[in-house]
Amino acid sequence: MSKPTFSASNSNNPFIKSFLLGKSEQLSVENYMNFWQSCLGDHAKMMILIDDDDDDDEELSVESNYVKDYKELFCEKGFLTQNAIGSLLDTFVKASVKIKLLAKMATFFFDSKIFTLKDFSDLYKEEISWSGYFDVFDKIFELYFEQDFYTVLLLGTSSLERILGCIIFTIHKETFLIPNLIRDLLISPPLVQALGKDIIFYLRCLIGPPSSMNLRNVLWHGFICSKEFLPIPAKWYSALIIITIMSICHKVRKEGGIDSLTRRKGANLEGFYNLPFKSDNFRDDDDNCDKKKFENIYESCMYEQAFPPLLSHCKIVNLVLQNFFILPSTHSTWSRSLYFLSKNQYLLFHILSLPLFECCLRRIFICVNKGVQEHRMNTVVGQYFLTLDVISEKNISCAYFGEKESVGKNPENLIYDEFGGGAMDLILDLFIHFDGPRLRDRIAHGEANHLILSSSSNPLYSYFIGLLILLWTKYRIKFTNVKSKDNNIDENGLNDDYDNSQTINNTYENWISHYQSRFHPIPMLWKECTQLISNIWKCWKVTEMITNKGRFILGDWIELTSNNDLGVSKIESNTESIGNSTNDNNETTKTCTQSNARLNNLFEQQFLMEIVKENNIANVIQNCCVIFKLNKCENNNVNNAKETIYWCQRDYTKEDAKFINIQRVVINKANDGVEKLQNILESIHTSTSLSSRKRKNVQSLFTLFPSMLQQLYFALKCLYTQEYSTSSLAVSKQQKYMLAVLVFIERWCGHCLEAKWKNIAEVFEVMKETIKK
Repeated sequence: MSKPTFSASNSNNPFIKSFLLGKSEQLSVENYMNFWQSCLGDHAKMMILIDDDDDDDEELSVESNYVKDYKELFCEKGFLTQNAIGSLLDTFVKASVKIKLLAKMATFFFDSKIFTLKDFSDLYKEEISWSGYFDVFDKIFELYFEQDFYTVLLLGTSSLERILGCIIFTIHKETFLIPNLIRDLLISPPLVQALGKDIIFYLRCLIGPPSSMNLRNVLWHGFICSKEFLPIPAKWYSALIIITIMSICHKVRKEGGIDSLTRRKGANLEGFYNLPFKSDNFRDDDDNCDKKKFENIYESCMYEQAFPPLLSHCKIVNLVLQNFFILPSTHSTWSRSLYFLSKNQYLLFHILSLPLFECCLRRIFICVNKGVQEHRMNTVVGQYFLTLDVISEKNISCAYFGEKESVGKNPENLIYDEFGGGAMDLILDLFIHFDGPRLRDRIAHGEANHLILSSSSNPLYSYFIGLLILLWTKYRIKFTNVKSKDNNIDENGLNDDYDNSQTINNTYENWISHYQSRFHPIPMLWKECTQLISNIWKCWKVTEMITNKGRFILGDWIELTSNNDLGVSKIESNTESIGNSTNDNNETTKTCTQSNARLNNLFEQQFLMEIVKENNIANVIQNCCVIFKLNKCENNNVNNAKETIYWCQRDYTKEDAKFINIQRVVINKANDGVEKLQNILESIHTSTSLSSRKRKNVQSLFTLFPSMLQQLYFALKCLYTQEYSTSSLAVSKQQKYMLAVLVFIERWCGHCLEAKWKNIAEVFEVMKETIKK
């Protein structure tokens, strides 16, 4: 597909016009700073914003008939009164006017009651203790005192959502599925029962569906910027959100009979990416390898330590004003996020930068995909927002185009061509893939708020920062023939910075060109297979240590040599055999699964017997990675195993996903069984004495141990050597075959746990008979 071309735009939308001028190298710093347009639609502006003359507006006046004294709205302890909540019941539009007044009164209340941070803690001591979120609320109060109201709102709304879910979890534990969407959460029966209909209506108007004020989504999807929101009404809403959270905690504590809130397990953002591995950290006799060590070794072997370049904080700050990826009206917010970054407050950096990042992507998505309706930059009632999930889809729904363009097949998303394979793989890894960190979702929904005080370095953050720098330098302003005292920019300085940004861009472009997806389902399958192989190796090494002491005698290998020994019949297929798909170098593989399901290389003859001869787990992992790289090279008709393959550019259908998912289920269940076996072997190794009965049982394990590994080996080998076809007959046979392997693996795991070693052979025979039919 040809890359999109750009020219100066006739669009009246400043966002689109400034981007296209920048691409055509007709944009200067001076005229870029003047581009401004709100991303709020008319409904959102009416519901959320405060007009300049609103202080004189009768409806928002302190002398309004709604209330003459804030004491009628807030009790002495700082909670919303029933009068404040009950009087809101009306349409969303009318209720929003009263909520804005309520928010204004909330600031008056704090101004008269709160003079130090300790005042906050004293006022809400019992509620904070009940919730258990000491660290989060301490930070919210601190930010409020610093007048960082935008960050308070982002952190506060995500904390409110998290606490509402925790209330349901406290009442029902695992018996009730907590809704993912805020609008569904607010109408869930357990929450309605716990809070009452009046409070639920108030919450639905404040943070509920798109027809409401919808404050939570408007904030977290990046539709609001500081120019229209700071300091008013952001200060008002910040005070109101704090009081709302505390009022809810107070009500549930007093009336719900809940002694304390049960906090759900928060998202752990560790372990998704790892620091470069140094081989001298592991000894040759280091037989044990925990998950962290495995992750480090695997990433270093498989991805060749492709760690993002590091850039000084000063250089990062300088890049902000020199690119047109960032909207000029959001510079102050970006600067604040980078301040948090400089203080190693990584979660706050993400809380501020992620909504801004989504807004920037939305703009480029609209600009490069000609025909997508321009008003999609804004909030539009009755139409879905352009969220990160939509922006990163491989194809665009016709619903996002005008009437003329809406007929026909969903067109390809040209943002893939605009950014390139490496950048899109990283975006999908960070935000979309199920097995990845899903950074935006977990932070926006408050799952990571428990990390608010964490300042430890995490490689995950480096990848997001690296992505930002890459895009900032990619969209740097080309011509800067202006002087601006306001922005401390002079002509010579900018020219020097331009040269520096070009160097930085080349460095980051080189890095991203070698980036390979970690969390696409197929690379995840490779990783899980390697984990299984390493666990088998560890089992074998423990067995060797036991047998070397002469306590037990190891059995012999059973020489099964091919699928035919299992009586496996070939699945009829209209497609070419996966095993032979590389014979013709001129023919590319037809589907993603066909090109990547050929993992039988891992289980070729003698592989298992060879792998157990290795003396170091790093070598085991290295051998597996070499096999995967060669397999990737063959299946993609490339000559160099180091050549980067971008998974975002590969076809991956729903049928492919089902096929890969069942393979991963089988591998993970097999891994569970092998880990149980390893625990048993470790227990035997450390035990000093065994009863005669236990000793006899253990000897049966050692006699059958090689046979058990061979059975596992051939079950998995046969799973991977099956051809893949979409024909109904072939699919039916594939499902039956894969189900037979899955049942065998599950029973294999069960017998390992129950120490019924002899029964495993019977299960293997049953699988063979099932496959023959």
